[in-house]
Amino acid sequence: HLCAIGSAQVAASDLAAHLRDTIVGAASGVAVAGQLGTPQDHFFLLDGHDSNLAWLGGLLRLDWLLPDQTFNATPPGSALVFEVHDNRLTHLHTVQVFFISQTLDQMRFLRPLTGAEPPSVAPVFVPGCSGPAPAYACSVEGFARAVTAAIAPRFVESGSTRSARSKESQ
Repeated sequence: HLCAIGSAQVAASDLAAHLRDTIVGAASGVAVAGQLGTPQDHFFLLDGHDSNLAWLGGLLRLDWLLPDQTFNATPPGSALVFEVHDNRLTHLHTVQVFFISQTLDQMRFLRPLTGAEPPSVAPVFVPGCSGPAPAYACSVEGFARAVTAAIAPRFVESGSTRSARSKESQ
């Protein structure tokens, strides 16, 4: 990533901590301090800017490449998608991360996204927790550890599960 890790820690640590807490809460079904929404929510949307995507990608060392885009591009309307899956047989929860964007031609020619003409989607590998391709699934616990290792606690607002403990130890 072109984003320096230090500046990404300043810019994205709080966002990443809330994202981690929300995913942990959704997977456990139990409210977690710092969580956005409730554990019963099946969908939540964080709206931001291309800089938020770049900072979060830089902080977590995420990379993506869509067929008609440049490496780690953040075109208008693009998104990082974090999906929590529950394996009904094992009762283990996993996280899968994707980058999604309209194609350049869809943007250029104002073509609507449809089932016949969907956006481009790329699975994203999360260093420190992802399993093998094609989905690169992480355990929720592994994802939480990877995020916790990446963030700078001093830039996390109170309310996050790990911010209070981390600040006490500084």
